[in-house]
Formats: sequence, structure tokens, C-alpha cells
Amino acid sequence: MAYFVLLAVAVLFVLLIATRLRPSLLFFSFAFLFLLVDLIDTGSFLSAFSNEALIILLLIIMVARVIEKSTFIDGVKKRLFKSGRLTGTLTVQTLITSVFSAFFNNTAVVAAMIPVVRSNKQIHSSRLLIPLSYAAVLGGTVTLVGTSTNLIINGFVIEAGLKPLGIFDFSAIGIPLAVVGGLYLIFFAHLFLPKESAEQEKSLSEYFVEIKVELESPLIGKSIKDDNLRHLSHLFLAEIIREEELIAPVSPDEVIEAGDVLVFVGEVTNINELKQFDGISIFETPLTHPIHQLQEVMVVPYSNLIGRTVRDISFRSKFNAAVVAVRRRGHRLTGKIGSIKIEAGDILVLSVGHDFYKRDNLLMNFYMLKSFEPQKRLTVFQSVSAVGLFIASIALSALGVVPLIKSLMVAVGVYIWRRWLTFPEIRRFFPFKLLLLVGSALVVGKVMVSSGASVYVANILTLFKGHGPYVSLIGIYLVTALLTELVTNNVAAALIFPIAYSTAVSLGVDSMPFIMAVAFGASSHFLNPFGYQTNVMVFNVGNYRFIDYLKAGFPLAIIYALVVLSLIPKVYPF
Repeated sequence: MAYFVLLAVAVLFVLLIATRLRPSLLFFSFAFLFLLVDLIDTGSFLSAFSNEALIILLLIIMVARVIEKSTFIDGVKKRLFKSGRLTGTLTVQTLITSVFSAFFNNTAVVAAMIPVVRSNKQIHSSRLLIPLSYAAVLGGTVTLVGTSTNLIINGFVIEAGLKPLGIFDFSAIGIPLAVVGGLYLIFFAHLFLPKESAEQEKSLSEYFVEIKVELESPLIGKSIKDDNLRHLSHLFLAEIIREEELIAPVSPDEVIEAGDVLVFVGEVTNINELKQFDGISIFETPLTHPIHQLQEVMVVPYSNLIGRTVRDISFRSKFNAAVVAVRRRGHRLTGKIGSIKIEAGDILVLSVGHDFYKRDNLLMNFYMLKSFEPQKRLTVFQSVSAVGLFIASIALSALGVVPLIKSLMVAVGVYIWRRWLTFPEIRRFFPFKLLLLVGSALVVGKVMVSSGASVYVANILTLFKGHGPYVSLIGIYLVTALLTELVTNNVAAALIFPIAYSTAVSLGVDSMPFIMAVAFGASSHFLNPFGYQTNVMVFNVGNYRFIDYLKAGFPLAIIYALVVLSLIPKVYPF
């Protein structure tokens, strides 16, 4: 059976790299296959989805949802750009992001910071956004709750019958790592990043906006010049789509016809400038009144929308929203908005309806970047209470007074009681895909151990036994770090943990160094913009290229590896 399991895991690995199928679906399919062929019993299969560390992860996500509403993040953001100097700004940004990411969800921290980074008029955002993402990664390694990867590793530890990891078991390595990595981000990373001009910055904020000329529009039969379509302050008429014909550039003497689609490029916040013209619609929505509520979103890498056209998605029925504008990696798009195929990282501006934020499918499709209307926040008293309760939960667990799962349950219970967190919000933001991925990964890990498959792979690593366990440790770290860049951090941890644990057992040494090698290796995602959520979030916003991550991330990956591999044996001897 070991060979069958090895073959299945190899196929799983290939599918994860070579296809766009969701990792959660792939892992669950193979976990279910193992259940069907009796490689795991039903009780063990179901228990994986109620693993203590997995429940803690879900509770942390609920806590993060409440903390996002607090006034603290807004207050901290206002202090970020007091310094007009690049190093000063990077210092404050790195410190704030690292500290917050050690205890709160990395994605939430970066999402909160992106709008204020983009609003900085003194320093171009391309110098700041990759360091922002990397600082969140480094901060997440400091504690058990800093990243989902550490909590997933803890789940495997518990399943292996070992003592659960403590909140600060990662700190002796994570803190030096955050300090050394942070110094690199402050003084060196920006040297490898693009230096855009003010004009380039302006062009990157321009969106692709489409309007349609209705049959009874008074614009029909008049030239572009006569209709005053060339004299708008903030929007430029780039092209006209007439049936199957694309007219670009547009001559001032071009005569408007019924059904013409006019494509403008410019600042989306000034879209109501088009209201002066009668008989037009934006993406089949009549512009008869000002668009008051616009929401800027980014398409997540695992969205169901990817590969489908805007028209096929039916935004109005799916999200109670209409696509007003589109931007893709700073490039101007051409053609009709309705015919554009959505890609991961696309930035859309949506005109949203009254119940947009109540829809259940938002989190699985979008990162919320910026709303043009203020979002509802907790009061100062509520913010202090919410954050204080979370800190108390962490402190009580760290002191051994109450298990972390119980203290977090109490905190979430109070949030619900005080209505800072509602059941509709829990339903909307509950990470079903993460639950499926982690639970299924635990099943796959169990089967790899019970079938002997992980031991078989671990025996290959014992070929280096004559060189000591440290060489095997380096091998485990490097394989995990490589997989993290190729697939994702959580998938890498799920695949390598059983092998790492079996390697330690085969070598007759303590398993803790190998557990830490997997944990920190799975958090080493600096080279691939699509390997980690925060990297994806800043990719489009900063108009980066793949090479930017390689240039800025490779030195950090080397520094990261040297610090981790030198500290692990000292903090956790073999």
C-alpha cells in the first residue's frame, strides 16, 4: 500500500503544479479516495476536520474579522507617512506590519495598509508594497497564531501524538528573523524595485471605463468635437467600438452612431463627469443618477470568476453590483468590458447595491481594496475592548492558565454577544475552502504515516546519515521552501510534514528541529508573486513584474534560510 500512496501523492503534487484546480478540491478528492479504499477509517477521517489546531485557526479568522473593524488600524495608518524619507517610512511600515502580523491575519493587515500606502504623495508605492508584503510574512513567523501555516503544522503535531506547540515556541527563531529581514527591507530591498515617476503613477491609477450610446441619445449624429467628448477634465476617449469595428485613435470629427460603445481611460472617481450626457449607460446600466457607492476590489487567485468574461458572470445577480472599470497590471485594456476574461489579480471598480456587503460569496472572490465611502467601524471603547479581549486570550494561554482554544472561544462568544461579530458575517467570511484543505491535508498526512509511505521517502534522506541529521534538516527545509514557491505554503506544509517527522524518527533524533524546518520553510515565500496571498495583493497594485520579486526576494530568501538553518539547531537541539 505504501507504493500506492506514494503514487497518489505524486499525482496530487503534479496536479497542484500543472493545473488550476483548487488545492482544497484536490486534497479532498485524494483524502476521500483513501477513505474509499480503506486506508483510513471513517472516525479518523472525520476527526481530521475537528482537529484542535484547525478550530483555533478558524477562531483566529473570526477574531481578525472583528479587529479589522477597530479604530486602531486606522490610527496607526495615519502615522505611517509622517516621515517624507524613504528609509523612515520603510522603518515605520516594517515595524507596524511585522508587529501586527505576529498576532493578526497577514492578509487583513496588508489589505488595511495598501490604501494608505497608495495615498502617499511623497514616495511611489512601488518602493513600498513588496516590502509591505515581505514584512507581513516575516512578522507571521514570530508566533503560533501569526500565520495559518504554523497553526496547520500544530495540527499535524497534535495528530502525531506530540505535545501541542505553544504560542511563542516560534519566537526564538522568528524574532531574530523579523529583525534581520526587516533591516534588509528598510535599507536594501527598495534598491531592487522599480522607481516610477509621478506621470507613471498617474497612468497606473487610470481605469478602463466603458459607456454605451442608447438608441434615443442626443449624441447620435454629432461629431466627437460637437458633443464635447474631447473636453472632459479627468476622462480621455481612447476608442470607439462599433459593432465588430474598433476605432482608435478617435478623430474629433468621428460621428457618433446608435449603439456605439465609447471607451474612456481616466480616474474612476470622476465617473459622474459623464452624467452631463443624456442617453448613455455604463455596462448596460443607465447613468441617470450619480454613482454614490463604488468599491475597488481585486480578484483572488482561487476565485470562481477567473477565465470567465464579465458578461458571463452576471455581476448584478451574483453580487448586486455592476463593473464600472477594470485595470490589469497597469496596462490599458481594449474592447468591451463585457468581453474581458477575468484574471487573478485584476482590479475592478464595482458600483455596488445596498446588500453587496451582505453577499456570501465576496471573500471567496475578492480582496476589498478601497471603498469610496467609509466603512462602519467599532467605536474607540469597542475597539479597546475587542483588542484587549484578544490580548488577554493570548496571555492566558501563554501563561498556561487556559488552553488557547478555550480562551479564543470565550473571546468570539463575547464578540457575538456584543454584536461586534454577527452570524451573517460568520457565514459570509467562514473559510470553508481552508477548512476543506487543512482537514483533507491532515487525512493525507495520516495515510502517508500509517501506510509507511512517509518512512519510505524519509529513508532516502537517511542516505546522508553519515553527515549527521543537520544535512537531512537542510534537505527538508530546502524541499519545503521550494514547494512553497511552486504551490502554496499550506500545501507544502501538508506534503512535507509527514516526511519530516518520519525522517526524525528514522534518524533517532528529536522531531522538533524538523518540525520547525517545515514551519519556517513553508513561510519562505519571497520569489513568486502568486505563491502567497499578500504577494498577489501587492502585485497588481504596485504594477510589479515577476522579475521584481526575484530581484528583491532572492537576497531575502538567502538571508532567511541562513538565519533559520543556523538558529534551529541552537534553539532546538537534535
